Amino acid sequence: MVSFLVAALLGYLVGSVSFARLVGRRVAPGADLQTAHLEFHEGGQAVEISGVSATSVSIRAGRRWGFLVSLLDIGKAAAVTALCRWLFPDDQAYLAAATFAVVGHIWPVWHGFKGGFGVSPMLGGLLVVDPVALLVVIPLGILIGLVLADRLIAFDGWTLLLAPWFLFVREDPAAALYGLAITLLYWWAMRVEVRDHIGRLRRGPRDWHSRFADIRRGYTGDPNVG
Repeated sequence: MVSFLVAALLGYLVGSVSFARLVGRRVAPGADLQTAHLEFHEGGQAVEISGVSATSVSIRAGRRWGFLVSLLDIGKAAAVTALCRWLFPDDQAYLAAATFAVVGHIWPVWHGFKGGFGVSPMLGGLLVVDPVALLVVIPLGILIGLVLADRLIAFDGWTLLLAPWFLFVREDPAAALYGLAITLLYWWAMRVEVRDHIGRLRRGPRDWHSRFADIRRGYTGDPNVG
């Protein structure tokens, strides 16, 4: 129990480091990265984005800086998960570190509990927990999204496959709980974007080709952001 508590604390504190703010202050001085809802336009249609994240930096300073933030956020989660795996080799405390790295990223103690969405630290933790999962669930999620021509599923649907992967393929209930936990955390952090996406779907039917074009434009629909 002590090892799990220590791992959780380490994961949370490391996850709370906001590289979006650290990088953003250098490359976009004076920019308000803490704006609750960012909007830009996709063919005259507003797309709502919330959180202080790599996306925030991309919007303010360009894709290359957003990509750097993503790499740093992946690295912080991978590092603390690997550290706890090394410190506590006899149990699965590293799963707590990987989980709480996501918690810290979303609700960082250093920054008034206002953080990002959690996808980068999710990837970082998974690189240590089960890198094969990434090679399977991400392409499968994209494939499902392409078939459905749904942008949200194409880019985020892989997260919904994590718990089934660990439970039915790896037959690891503890890892399945970890997969379920980080998935729920991510979708809670994404609730503004999910609501916006559902609202756009309800505004009227669109043919498959139009929806597929949304996927080609990237995660945000803005080619300058990606």
